[in-house]
Amino acid sequence: MISFIITNYHSTDELMHCLDDLERLPDAATFEVIIVNNDKQSLSLPHRRFGAQKYHHIGRNVGYARANNAGLHHATQQYVCFLNPDTHSFSANLTDILNHLTPNTIAVPQIRTEDGTPQQWSVGDEVTLWNIIKNNMGLHKKPWHATDVRPVAWASGAALFAHTASIKNIGGFDEAYFLYFEDVDLCKRLRDNGGRVLYVPHITLTHTAGASSKKTRKKQKKHYYTSQDLFFSKHVGAWHARLLR
Repeated sequence: MISFIITNYHSTDELMHCLDDLERLPDAATFEVIIVNNDKQSLSLPHRRFGAQKYHHIGRNVGYARANNAGLHHATQQYVCFLNPDTHSFSANLTDILNHLTPNTIAVPQIRTEDGTPQQWSVGDEVTLWNIIKNNMGLHKKPWHATDVRPVAWASGAALFAHTASIKNIGGFDEAYFLYFEDVDLCKRLRDNGGRVLYVPHITLTHTAGASSKKTRKKQKKHYYTSQDLFFSKHVGAWHARLLR
């Protein structure tokens, strides 16, 4: 039914928690779970009651997009879910999200923080220069607070469901993105291909964002702006990207 693709990088404990909670879901015996390991050290994974469990060891950090594409290559089910290893506490009705998956559609649940509130920037409006300016001024809309099923421009790759064929048809994730914006780019290309992205807030999960060191935050910030430049150059215009620097 669903191929869950989970990329691990320095998150083994969170991954085990994620797999524990996935295994508790009523439909777990039908799941194909594909673990892509970007860590140098190989993982030892206990047998679980999933329909199938696959392991792909890359052994170095090749980025989120490339790792997800490696998992996608091994996916055999009709539906795919790209899932972060630090997600857990899934709604018992998680697989009901498939009811919203017509071909060429991405659907995402409401992603919550540990305190139960909707996670900021888990879904969003069209990425434009003007919208980023409004965001920086605190004038942005907050679509993640919506309580009804609605279309959005993009959704976080923390828990992203789609028809496997739809993602393969657009070439999967763009591997030019190492970190950040690869999910926004995927949603943009699907919509440009006549598809849509749906936010399904009555289905939920929790996302635990880990604390980062000052050195790590600096590196993440560099990746963010590099990916933002790439997205704007690709989809909006190179001069927009230059204005954001």
